[in-house]
Amino acid sequence: MVPRFHLALIVASFLACALLWLITLGGRVPLSYAEGDTATWIWLLRRGYNLYTEPTGLPLWQSNYPPLFLHLVAALAPSDSEIVRTGGVVSLAGFVLAMALLGACAHAATGSRLLGWVAALLLGGTLFVSYHAATCLPDAPALALGLGGITLVALRVRGWPLLAPVAFVAAVMMKHSLVVLPLGTLAWALRRAPRQGLVLALGTAGLVGWLLWRQGLFAPLVLWTMADWSPLFFLSQCARFVLPWGAGLAVAVRLLGRWAQLPAHTRQVLGPFAGALLVGLPWTLVLGRCGSGSNHTMELLTAMCLHLTIAMAGCWWRRAVLLHLLVTCCMAVGGAAYLALVRLPGVRQQMAYTRAQLQGRSGPVLAESTWYTTALGRPPVVVPFLATNLARRGQWDPSPLLRALRAGQIERLVLHFPLEEPPGGGHDERFLPEVLAVARARYQLLGQQRGVYVYGPLQQEARPHGSSPRGGAAAAALQDPRPPSAPVIGPTDRPQTALQ
Repeated sequence: MVPRFHLALIVASFLACALLWLITLGGRVPLSYAEGDTATWIWLLRRGYNLYTEPTGLPLWQSNYPPLFLHLVAALAPSDSEIVRTGGVVSLAGFVLAMALLGACAHAATGSRLLGWVAALLLGGTLFVSYHAATCLPDAPALALGLGGITLVALRVRGWPLLAPVAFVAAVMMKHSLVVLPLGTLAWALRRAPRQGLVLALGTAGLVGWLLWRQGLFAPLVLWTMADWSPLFFLSQCARFVLPWGAGLAVAVRLLGRWAQLPAHTRQVLGPFAGALLVGLPWTLVLGRCGSGSNHTMELLTAMCLHLTIAMAGCWWRRAVLLHLLVTCCMAVGGAAYLALVRLPGVRQQMAYTRAQLQGRSGPVLAESTWYTTALGRPPVVVPFLATNLARRGQWDPSPLLRALRAGQIERLVLHFPLEEPPGGGHDERFLPEVLAVARARYQLLGQQRGVYVYGPLQQEARPHGSSPRGGAAAAALQDPRPPSAPVIGPTDRPQTALQ
């Protein structure tokens, strides 16, 4: 039914990704920039800090991520040093569940256990999906919850109009950008089973709306998440995250053209996934949003995997399927090797260098990668990407940060680019131009190593080693966060604090 060479490519892709999961879990460092911010928010939650207060003043530690994953990892992590690894374990458990659910749907759609395994392993070997499987990020658990909801519908589990909304709402509360599976299922249900679809839609919308209102999450999850959209950025992101899967997506779309030729039980299972596929294609427009990444294609690629499996069952478009599997295998092997052999060791070395540079220092730090300093028990003064996005949209006033930089009150800047050069490669998404201008004028390079640049205020070294400008009150507040209802350092604070 499935050629041996096809099976070999699928298994090789999965094994490469699975090896990456084990290597990632073996360390305690973030694999991506967003993972570091997530770990920092979890660290703050463990100290009772409220991440969803109005963003004012300094420090700016608010989060625009839903609370479910953050609280779950905060509760499960045995220590602060295990936050990243615990988050990875939770994500991996979620992703294994997602593979099992997709395999169950493929088995039901084709009647073949082998094809169930094919679908599951194909998902596991798709790097841009399984990349998130062992990271301290909520995307993989959210994908599992979304697949749980769509599986209830696809398999017509008794009471699915009432049960699926619970799974979909849990997925949104885990990661609010993964909405393709719920929306695709709702669209299909409203068209094919209007009464049950209406119950599904009202239940999902009602639960989401109630939670946003009850928990005060509308601003964090909606307003704070909005970002600028660029057509050039959209095209570049599509080239990275969509184009490699062009052959597989083409097969999935062409399968819809043979809908009438599919057996009734296959159409029944595939229907909600077809809805997700058709929603996921235009959803790729979100890739033009500042800060977007491969996680916005996870649900589209998951639906594609089921469509590809059914195409393989029918022996359709074998050349296109083979091309997709070859690309998938090359990306899995090459990408996993790069991440395991280059990215992870590089992050470890960068964090070790940061630790050495901050040894004996107690003042506030502005870190581009937040976990580099939070792992040392010193959260940065702001979470750069969110702070910059809020400032650009007029939702946070960066004046306190600018004043602190001008006065040299922030003792160290830990960056991944030299201030002397224009930032690129995503670094400009994390810092306002005026912040960089002040930093260039008031800070000097103290050291650099393997992509980490450490800056200090001009004439900083004239002060006694270990001291911080204008006293240590601000440093103590930033390093030992308490659970305030308002920011620790804000516009109303007086000169007894260092950062104003």
